[in-house]
Amino acid sequence: MTVHSKRYVIIGNGVAGTTAAETLRKQDATCSIHLLTNEPYPLYNRVSLPRFLQGVLTEQKVMIRDFPWHEQRGIGIITETMVTSVNTDERVVVTERGQQLPYDALLIATGGWANPLRVPGAEGTKHIYNFVTLDDTRTIIARLRESRTAVAYGGSFISYELCDGFAVRKLDTTWIMRGPYWLRNALDPEGGDVVDTIAKKFGVEVIHGDEIEAVIPQNGVPSYVKTKKGRHIQADIIGVGLGITLNTQILTNTPVQTRTGVVVNDYLETNVSGVYAAGDVAEFFDATIGSHHTMGTWDNAMAHGRTAGTNMAGCAFFESPFEPSAQCGPPHCLGPVQRSKVWLSPDLISRTWSPTPNFTDRFRLSTSAPTCRRSSSRVTLISSPLKRMGKVRPRRWFMALGLK
Repeated sequence: MTVHSKRYVIIGNGVAGTTAAETLRKQDATCSIHLLTNEPYPLYNRVSLPRFLQGVLTEQKVMIRDFPWHEQRGIGIITETMVTSVNTDERVVVTERGQQLPYDALLIATGGWANPLRVPGAEGTKHIYNFVTLDDTRTIIARLRESRTAVAYGGSFISYELCDGFAVRKLDTTWIMRGPYWLRNALDPEGGDVVDTIAKKFGVEVIHGDEIEAVIPQNGVPSYVKTKKGRHIQADIIGVGLGITLNTQILTNTPVQTRTGVVVNDYLETNVSGVYAAGDVAEFFDATIGSHHTMGTWDNAMAHGRTAGTNMAGCAFFESPFEPSAQCGPPHCLGPVQRSKVWLSPDLISRTWSPTPNFTDRFRLSTSAPTCRRSSSRVTLISSPLKRMGKVRPRRWFMALGLK
């Protein structure tokens, strides 16, 4: 019987998708990898976009990967292409160009779409922007150069970054949010006051408890916005930070379970064998809180990419965004390695650890399997800030080194 090289398709080339592709190549030198994106660029640092907006960073500093990087690793990147359907029975991904990409394992790393401003006068009016992509940032910067007044709308991180960018570029900026203070679901009122104080220090007018009721355009561009409380606020440019809607539409006609995001297990695999999800779109089980949820952070997406890539390649590996953990065994035996010596950075205290089926060690670490393609027996575990009782602990980094 002919055995073909494994075929992997990854939808989404953000940090989750690109990290998964890199991990797959390290694990399997002969597999085929197709990485799809609707944007024209390879991976760039979305976390750096606010500083690019402010003029602190150049566009070159925002880019992380280039096309030669993909070519050197045999990763086929397909840009400016939308996926129209996924057939999980035939294991085929279909694009808008009519391409049919068969897969043995599929990763959904599609992130989400920014929610637009939906009020009278907004549709068809230019210079109303979301702030998610590199192209968004480029377009906003171009408009800022010819603007004097700006409105940032929303109580999210995105609206904060927009407001910051407008103010740094010396626009007369107004920040409108519906809630009583910024990030009302995460901060207390005192924390919100701190943010308000900083914004006002930079000349921003902060308005709480109000909403944009309508955009009043003139010659196809904003003239001013009207709020529900009757304010009229001039705006040459409007920046919108009203959250995102996770991009699960391509799975609508499949048996893959979706709720807020794509529901996955501890290994980031969905209820359909061979289909995985990672990054913002993955609705994963968090043992810390005992339920599924999504998390839109760069560190979490990167960790998801490594985890998903390892599991797609045939190793069993799982990692919580709060309590880092890993298990890796041969593909035919997914149980943990029986003994491992572990060093914890930075104090480099070593100990010998023997896992059991119901072990309760805080950190579940093991060596990599000899059948998994890794450059060494080292497994690097990355954690997001550890949360306890609503507070954020300092970031910790852990390293597990397996015995050879």
